[in-house]
Amino acid sequence: MKTQTRIWVLGVLFLYVDAPCCLRTGHGQENPATKLIEDLKDSNRAVRAEAVHALVQLGPAAVNPLIIELKSQNGNARREAVAVLGQTNDPRAVDPLVDALKDEDPIVGFRATVALACLRDSRAVDPLIAALKAQNSVVSYGAADALGEFKDPRAINPLIIALEDPNPLLQKLAADALVKLGAAAVDPLIAAMGSPNDRVRMEAARALGKIKDPRAIDPLNALHKDTNSEVRGQAANSLARIKESSGLNHDADVHELGTRILEAKDTLPNKSIGDESLFRNASSLKQQLIEWEKASPEPIQAQIKRLRGGDAKMEAEAAIQLREAGPSARGAILALVERLYDPSVDRQVYVDNGVPRLAITTSPAAEAAETLARMGDPATEALVAVLKDGNAESRQAVIRALAPVKDPRLAEALVPILQDEDANTRGCAIQALGTVKDPHVIDLLIAALQENGSYRQEGAIQALGRINARRAVEPLLAILKRNDPKIRKDVIQALGQIKDRRAVEPLIAIQKDADPEVREAVVLAIGQIEDPQVVTPLISALNDDNARVRDSALRMLKSAEDPQAIDLLEAALRNPALSIRAGAVQALTQFSGPRIVAPLMAASKDKDPNIRQMAIQALGQIEDAGVLTRVSAALADPDQDVRLAAVRALGKMGNLGSVESLISVLGDSREIVRTEAAWALRRLTGEDLGSDRERWKRWQRSQQRPVAVGPPE
Repeated sequence: MKTQTRIWVLGVLFLYVDAPCCLRTGHGQENPATKLIEDLKDSNRAVRAEAVHALVQLGPAAVNPLIIELKSQNGNARREAVAVLGQTNDPRAVDPLVDALKDEDPIVGFRATVALACLRDSRAVDPLIAALKAQNSVVSYGAADALGEFKDPRAINPLIIALEDPNPLLQKLAADALVKLGAAAVDPLIAAMGSPNDRVRMEAARALGKIKDPRAIDPLNALHKDTNSEVRGQAANSLARIKESSGLNHDADVHELGTRILEAKDTLPNKSIGDESLFRNASSLKQQLIEWEKASPEPIQAQIKRLRGGDAKMEAEAAIQLREAGPSARGAILALVERLYDPSVDRQVYVDNGVPRLAITTSPAAEAAETLARMGDPATEALVAVLKDGNAESRQAVIRALAPVKDPRLAEALVPILQDEDANTRGCAIQALGTVKDPHVIDLLIAALQENGSYRQEGAIQALGRINARRAVEPLLAILKRNDPKIRKDVIQALGQIKDRRAVEPLIAIQKDADPEVREAVVLAIGQIEDPQVVTPLISALNDDNARVRDSALRMLKSAEDPQAIDLLEAALRNPALSIRAGAVQALTQFSGPRIVAPLMAASKDKDPNIRQMAIQALGQIEDAGVLTRVSAALADPDQDVRLAAVRALGKMGNLGSVESLISVLGDSREIVRTEAAWALRRLTGEDLGSDRERWKRWQRSQQRPVAVGPPE
């Protein structure tokens, strides 16, 4: 494999390691190696890119200086040196790069795996095998991928062992490496299918399907009765691939598929789905599927071939093309269903908060599910069968494809998925059920509320909230007092989504829950319900000791837009509890318009100085003649902080009518008040006369007439 091609093998994973500058084009002039190596330490990536390009052009002359630089204290220099050495094709670089696998910087270690794969020197195999167990997982990922490039039988058993690793990324990369090793890996992979680990059996079956060696046919057949549905599905798919590649008849696999589809009918409330006269049994289904496929026109046959081609991207594209084929696409049903049982995807590696993860960029199963969903019956039956017996990724693809269909028969088939062992699959089912308004499905979800502590209960709560099922309010309230805070939070959120007034009083009753997440959920829920009772508890929540609860209460008060909210807040200003009055002032600041002026003016005369201060600060944001008079009067407040708030408010209001009042404050007993008053006067008038009250009085007398508005430019 050419050097540049090899460097891109792990795609987006390179983003994690600050993609080597050797991947970029540089146009720097050729310089002596020592000067160029100094440039590798530069913090500017463009400078490093130029240096890398020039060092690669130097060839053998740069190798020894680069090897020395691998001991540098500068991380950039070591990273770039490793990348350049991988492009030199010089055997002197092998041992130093092997040492770099253990560099304290995992980015250096990862780049060393890529560089060694580029050099393809057999001395690197054993060190790369050891790197499969590197302390930093990103180095082990690179080692697994690199070993696939060597095609050295020494790597087979270590890669088989890596299939047992709990890290799914390493499992996937190890399986892909074994595929590259080809026929030599077949027997060890067959042995791996006897592992007690479900994931190992599935990855081994997937790899064998890609290698397409007929020796795997009987062992894959033996997985027909595997206890894990994902393993069974992968084995069936791999068998189809091998038989297709070998020109063998795979009618038995079609018969198995037909049996699955017929069994799926039992999961539906209405058994009339599909054509009963045609699909009485698996045998008739098998025959019809084969006949449709054989009778397909040449363009459909071409897409069917691509569906079975073994390349995830090509398979996904074929499934998309079939959507535009009309009725003739039914000849591809069998091939599309085969893809539903195939977890193979085109993946890229990305980094989330420093943790490498896999992202699916192309999924044949997802595209096949979408195509089948658009076909309707009888393809719908195949989709339901996968809900019962597919792998997790395929079940999710089917649920997403069926969600827009809104067929109550299918919705009922989704209810059992709420108990699925895979959390992502349960989430997909919840989202899909959230679009259903069928009374029978709602009854099933309400019944599931009684399954205490189950996934189905959790999913039913969330689905009922999404559906806005008012019939579920009382059953939800019945489980509101359960000890599990997660259940309480889910129920509260669902009640908020349903927006039924019957929930207001029970929700308010648990507003003092010890769990802040529950308290926040209550605030968010009652804030969505149109009921005057909610304003007082929302105001009370403004004094919660948890910041998230306070912020949520403010947001809900602002978003409520209840015409009575301001009246209720004004009434709250007369509450004897200081915390309620303070919360009411804070909430009023979230509103705008003339209606908030009177309540804030009243609050500016509160007996508590803190509330007066808050009110004056809020009034300072309002342009109103009456407000100017009230804020100016607050300059004589007995509390220093209130006077200070009034000075600052007048400075911001920008009305020269307040100059005389501010000049009077220059005699205040507190220096901070005098200083702020001088600043406000300077802002209003453009004059800088300091805090000397007499100078300001003389300036005021010198003015012929007062200026009506605003500070000068």
